Amino acid sequence: MTRSADNEHRLHDRIDERDIMFSRAERKRGTAPYGDFYTRRPELKERDDRIRQLTPLFQSGGKFYDPKITSRAGKYFDSIDDLTPEANVLQKWESNFCTEKDHTETIKRLAIELGAVAVGCCELNEKYIYTHKGRFDRDYGRIVSLTHCNAIVFLVEMDFDRMQHAPHAKTLYESARQYHHAARIAKSM
Repeated sequence: MTRSADNEHRLHDRIDERDIMFSRAERKRGTAPYGDFYTRRPELKERDDRIRQLTPLFQSGGKFYDPKITSRAGKYFDSIDDLTPEANVLQKWESNFCTEKDHTETIKRLAIELGAVAVGCCELNEKYIYTHKGRFDRDYGRIVSLTHCNAIVFLVEMDFDRMQHAPHAKTLYESARQYHHAARIAKSM
């Protein structure tokens, strides 16, 4: 197999973020990403447009809407992009990272201190990397190219009782809370 054929084969083994449900839900009629996506995937347009006509989770009129709970969940999701690491945490761990010999263990301890319930390191398997960005219009279609060969994987734990109420607002809230928590850890890492 030639190098370009090998790269093309590997690209097809990966998932395009533009195809996932969260990205498709973000497409807005009349925008360039909307036009591009449904030109490439016309078989999804009718169904996706029908879903977009439903009342969004965070809005009044939705089947499981709860004004208090959904408002708090929405604030968690909305604030993820604005999260920044705490300077004192970064300074402490930068010092640890510079003085300790086992950087992997230092990284694992940092994740646990930040609130992860488990953490590990592994070889980065490129089939788990999106081929293209697709969630947000600002980078829609950008090719994802990672050159590093290792990854840090960490877990946060969702409240079991709240998750038993899916698709009610309690579950939405817990999901938002833990996505926010995971984003805070990831941005600090």
